[in-house]
Amino acid sequence: MSVDKSNLSTLLSSATLVLVGTLLGALATLFERIIVGRLLSPDAYGEFSIGLAVLTLGSTVALVGLNQGVPRYMARFDTIEDVRGTWWTGLIVGGGTAVLLSVILLVERSVIAPQLFNTNTATPLFELFVLTIPFYVMLEIGISAIRGLENTRFKIYTYDLFFPVARITLLVGLLLAGFDIIATGYSYLAITVIAAVIAHIFLNRLLPLRGSKRLHVKKLFGFSAPLMISAVMSILLTRTDTLMLGYFQPSRIVGIYNAAFPLAQALIIVLSAFGYLYLPLISRLDRSNERDEIERVYELTTKWIYIVTFPAFALLVAFPNEIIAIVFGAQYAVDPFLLRILAIGFFTEAAAGRNRETLTSLGFPRTILLINGLAFVVNATLNLMWIPEYSYRGAAVASVISFILINFLGCWILYYKTTITPFNSQSVRTFLSLPIILLPPILFLARRVQLSLVTIPVFLVTVGITSIAVVALIGGIETEDIIIIEFIEEQIGLRIPHVRQLF
Repeated sequence: MSVDKSNLSTLLSSATLVLVGTLLGALATLFERIIVGRLLSPDAYGEFSIGLAVLTLGSTVALVGLNQGVPRYMARFDTIEDVRGTWWTGLIVGGGTAVLLSVILLVERSVIAPQLFNTNTATPLFELFVLTIPFYVMLEIGISAIRGLENTRFKIYTYDLFFPVARITLLVGLLLAGFDIIATGYSYLAITVIAAVIAHIFLNRLLPLRGSKRLHVKKLFGFSAPLMISAVMSILLTRTDTLMLGYFQPSRIVGIYNAAFPLAQALIIVLSAFGYLYLPLISRLDRSNERDEIERVYELTTKWIYIVTFPAFALLVAFPNEIIAIVFGAQYAVDPFLLRILAIGFFTEAAAGRNRETLTSLGFPRTILLINGLAFVVNATLNLMWIPEYSYRGAAVASVISFILINFLGCWILYYKTTITPFNSQSVRTFLSLPIILLPPILFLARRVQLSLVTIPVFLVTVGITSIAVVALIGGIETEDIIIIEFIEEQIGLRIPHVRQLF
């Protein structure tokens, strides 16, 4: 079974651009958290994390799965009226739902806010993040439409560059002007409004927004509604721990937990980069009934996501406290177990690849609902049992168990329904050999080496090169992997010697 070079090259080109943009965006977002964590107290950082959780969960509910449905149908429609109508449908349904939800939350703010926050800034901070929800939904619909038109650059300009950089600039200005934690709410609200407008200016360059249109409310909502519940469940998997920690524990505990969490979450950056064009590409291949091509794209991308992510995973497992201290400060580096266990959970995402996105592309939104719903119930139950007694450790273990469950179910059900799997003999060898062969010496070395900002890139590059060598030696390289090497050669303008003999 072979893979079409053009499809994989398109995905690699997009993934490279998105990876660069995602890395810049992730670094900017991490820098934002560092600013809040270092300039303010762990308690303030914890309340900022709770505010972000409210914004994320609220916007996910308001989107009703349209951030998946809009790009899927835009990639399938042929006429401009249908494509434009898909965007209009997303904007009307998502925007209307967002406004309604925000009104409800604002009316009940005096009841909800004190349950989550510990200080007198609770209500105004809560109000600002709630007011941001409709504009964030507008931004997401614009980016989803750009994604459906298979454009990568405009998404990077708006979502990965302008949105975080402008937000940080305003945040620093407000903090210097004497604002406290409330500065985070003002910066999110103001910059989200501007970013939503910019996204639609770019979208108008790809698709004239004015003109005749055919709305697809029934079709789009029928597909997206199960995804909305699934997306809410998925977001709750990563936010329930923060919200429940905020309810059961002091804000300082929330701050410590949310210092480790974004560092572990960085392990899915490469996975996310491949996901931007993955959904419309797989949808297009499914429309042409090219299931074998879908499986090969899924296999190859999953294996290389795993290989590229492994060095960062090894770094977090080997030097957990050192990484947290370097990034956030020593006051957050209180327990190496926390970052290690969260890193294991997020690394399972890389090992499973885009299983749920593949199910979505193939038209199984209700299956995603079942998977995410079950994982959420497990996660919420374990958090409720363990957070009161074990604090952030209980939250971390609950998250890891949920991640493992959701990815096991995603891969198993995808195989059961379609016989598509990311696992072949080469990928299984790769998945098993890297941790078995490389983690023991890395952990041994970690006891004798001092980590610093200088040694981090050296560590990542050394482990990365060693990982590829190990994969080659154990027979994890496939003939079609040469497409990836050829793509790299095109980007750097050089021919890598001897690599073809190896393949």
